[in-house]
Amino acid sequence: MNPRPDDVDVVRVGIGEAGQPTPRALVSLSRRDRYERDAFLARLRATPPRVDLLAGDDNTFYVAPETLRPGEERIVSDRLAELLAE
Repeated sequence: MNPRPDDVDVVRVGIGEAGQPTPRALVSLSRRDRYERDAFLARLRATPPRVDLLAGDDNTFYVAPETLRPGEERIVSDRLAELLAE
């Protein structure tokens, strides 16, 4: 499935569930359901670096950067793009 611009939406979220300042990215996969999202997350988790991925509602998930070292965000971004292009 090749993503189109309206297939994926990413929003920066600066506050965590408990109100703490925790920057994260909220990713919405508009053309995928919860089961496809869960399979997508499993594949992303299987590839280093270890990144904190939190499933949201239906077709969304959060990417939290706390476990990343400087520069690893690029690896995660590239891997996200690679998986979305399949």
